[in-house]
Amino acid sequence: MNKHILNFALITFISIAFISCKKEEEKEVEPTTVTISMSEPAVNDTIPFNGELHIEGTISASSEVHGYSLSATNTTTSASLLSVNYDVHATTYNFHEHLVNTLTDTTTVKVKIVVTKDHDGNQEINERNVVFLPQ
Repeated sequence: MNKHILNFALITFISIAFISCKKEEEKEVEPTTVTISMSEPAVNDTIPFNGELHIEGTISASSEVHGYSLSATNTTTSASLLSVNYDVHATTYNFHEHLVNTLTDTTTVKVKIVVTKDHDGNQEINERNVVFLPQ
């Protein structure tokens, strides 16, 4: 008799454990939306020799993003004039960088902000060209 009770109890316990273990539904994650507002420089702005290029603005996101990079590149030679990376996790960033024009030829410079949205490497990019003037 005890054997039957133990078997019944064991079967009941296993049944309850099996029935109560159900997989939670995976929630669909909304993709992060990012807005990069660059207040400076203006598109096609001109920077005189020894003048400073101001790169300033705000990054706003619908959820926490995983940092950003900021660069300035000579479009003729592909030389990097400025490159900074910030590995910070937040929903809002303010950026403000300076670059002095020491170039001796009229040069188009691409200013680029890249925001890393997630650990999968999804990105939001904002870029614009400015012109460095020689002496």
